[in-house]
Amino acid sequence: MEGIEAKIDGASAITDIIGTDRFFDKASEDVGTEYIVYHIISESPSRQFNGKEIWTFRVQFDMYSRSNRTNPATINTLDAAVTTAFDGQTLTFTGFTNVSTLKDGGQPINEENIWRFSQDYIITAQID
Repeated sequence: MEGIEAKIDGASAITDIIGTDRFFDKASEDVGTEYIVYHIISESPSRQFNGKEIWTFRVQFDMYSRSNRTNPATINTLDAAVTTAFDGQTLTFTGFTNVSTLKDGGQPINEENIWRFSQDYIITAQID
């Protein structure tokens, strides 16, 4: 979804931390210290409005940080940057008009000395 990548790439608070290390579904083998992997968990038509179909997408962002294995400060900063970039914001997708983007939970987890923070977003969009 080009709207997601454009939003990440346009948010300096995110790119200052991850650079260009954002991936769809799977990170590359030579990934940096901090990075984001996003997944489309589900997508489905949900209803009609003004004769146009409304679709609902659930997108999960998995954010990773290996820079401070005992302190979640970097992952929390990255989480805040993603929240600012996406929660309640408008995204641009080919063929769709974005209606809303809402955060649906998230929490930091330390897995084998790598911090991971997962956030889900519910994106509602109308077919153009």
